[in-house]
Amino acid sequence: MRHGEAGEWAQGDFHRALTAHGQAQARASAQGLRSLFARLGTRPATLWHSPYRRALQTATIVGEILGVTLVEDDRFLPEADADAAARALRQAGRGPLLVVAHLPILPGIAFALGAGAPHLATASVVHIVVGGDAGMVCGQWTSAQLGQLAAQGTTP
Repeated sequence: MRHGEAGEWAQGDFHRALTAHGQAQARASAQGLRSLFARLGTRPATLWHSPYRRALQTATIVGEILGVTLVEDDRFLPEADADAAARALRQAGRGPLLVVAHLPILPGIAFALGAGAPHLATASVVHIVVGGDAGMVCGQWTSAQLGQLAAQGTTP
């Protein structure tokens, strides 16, 4: 998942906070994810996130709605090594994994997982299933789509 909309550069990129719209995007995406995970009968135990302020704020909103533990990890910084982040995700084990991070690291991770390089708007989610050496994008939703699905009581 990409973080919600962030404000202008105040004290540098690390400190950029979510706008009110970005917070609403994160809530909408989290509610849609809650519906999706309920339908699947599972949810991630942990949400990994970049230490950048906007990623932490997004992860906090999502973590509260999903009831998952947050883990800050420098491997999800925008400039981090996508191959190393992908290896960490592969080594994390089975079950759903959730990451809140940035561009360009997220498309890089998807590519390293063998799932191409999806475009990610703010607070959008891409669902990647990895089997063996290959990954496949099984779904991709904007925060508006996830929010609408959650409001309708349906899931993607």
